[in-house]
Amino acid sequence: MYTKEEHSIIATLKNLGIHITRCRIAVLKMFNLHKEALPTSYINKYFFGTIDRISVYRALKLFIRKGILLSIPNNEGEIRYLLIQNNNTDYAINKTQVAYFVCTSCNQMKILNEPVFQQFKMPDNLKANQCYFLIEGICKSCDG
Repeated sequence: MYTKEEHSIIATLKNLGIHITRCRIAVLKMFNLHKEALPTSYINKYFFGTIDRISVYRALKLFIRKGILLSIPNNEGEIRYLLIQNNNTDYAINKTQVAYFVCTSCNQMKILNEPVFQQFKMPDNLKANQCYFLIEGICKSCDG
C-alpha cells in the first residue's frame, strides 16, 4: 500500500516514462523533504544500510537526465543535487546557466534567482551545454 506522497511520485515517474522501483521512490521522497541542494555525502548517509549506493547513484543520474534533479558542483568538488520538478522548490532555474552562492563559514549553498552575469557568447566552433557560476562569501546568518 502506497502513501499519498508515494502515489504522486509514482505518477511523476510514469509521466516521464521512468520504470518504478523502490529505490527511485525512496530517493524522490528524500528530496521532497528538503528545499536545499543535498550533498552526495548526506544522500549516502541517508540511505546507508537500506539501499545500496550504486542504485542511488543510478537513480540520481537518471533523474538528472529526465530533468527532475539538477546537479550542482560546489567549491570543494562535491556534487549537490536539487529537486527542480517540485512545488516545494522556490527556484526558477535556467538549467543551462546557473549561479550559486556558497557560504565559506557554514557551507550553505543558495541558488541565485536574479541574473548575476550576462549570457556568454561561445566561439562558433564550440557549443556549451551548461555554465556554472560559483560565488563564495559569507551569508547573512554567519556575518551577523
